[in-house]
Amino acid sequence: MASVDKSGMRVLVVGASKEPRAVQSLIDAGAEVHSIDKQRPIVSWLGSHTDCDIADAGALRKAVDRVGSVLHALYIAADMLEQPRQAVIDAARAKSIDGIFEVSRLDDSQDGK
Repeated sequence: MASVDKSGMRVLVVGASKEPRAVQSLIDAGAEVHSIDKQRPIVSWLGSHTDCDIADAGALRKAVDRVGSVLHALYIAADMLEQPRQAVIDAARAKSIDGIFEVSRLDDSQDGK
């Protein structure tokens, strides 16, 4: 994941504590990372962290609102259930800039380490 320059991007990671190496790869690639999960991921730096039950679609929508007004990309833990997954995609897409928005599966096995 870190092979792509993400400098200047505001990235939301849902389920971040499950994939800390992948989150660190995003940080190392220059992204400003904001996480939503029950636990804060153990990484070098985060723009913000919001405690949230990621199985609760309503709570996820509220958590996305707290992240801020601009997002460039969304990374979602691979094992997230479909209903809350779609809720977070819809809420985050509303904060995208000029329709530029990337949604990807977060997976430590893809981080190149």
